[in-house]
Parts: sequence; C-alpha cells; structure tokens
Amino acid sequence: MAGTNTKDLSIASAAAGWFLRLREGELTADQQQRYAEWLQSSPAHREAILFLHWLWHSLGTSGAGPTSGTPRPH
Repeated sequence: MAGTNTKDLSIASAAAGWFLRLREGELTADQQQRYAEWLQSSPAHREAILFLHWLWHSLGTSGAGPTSGTPRPH
C-alpha cells in the first residue's frame, strides 16, 4: 500500500475493532468509556470510524450494521 504508514494501519485496525463491537450490540459501561476516549483522542480516529460507517451503508448493508448510526460517545 503506497502512502500507508504503520500509524494509519493501527488507526484503521482499531476503528475496525470498534465498528465490529458496535455491530455486536450494546457496549458495556467500560467499553463505552474506552470508545469515547478513543474517539476524542484524535481527529483521525473519528474520521476512520465515520469512514467505516459510510462504507458499510454505501455497500447497502444498512440493515445489519450498528443501530446507533453515527457513533457518538456516551
């Protein structure tokens, strides 16, 4: 992947992990706190998770995705 660095891959991997957790259902209070902290720690984190939501919905998989829509920390 030309132009992709380790930091970008790490952010993408973390975003994918959170996206999957959101798809699985309700987060525990601890998970909600960690998710909120992760989102707030870098604009790149928010961009990555929003990209995954956009991609998911653009592929027509809206019925099987997270019910919360755009991720928001609690």
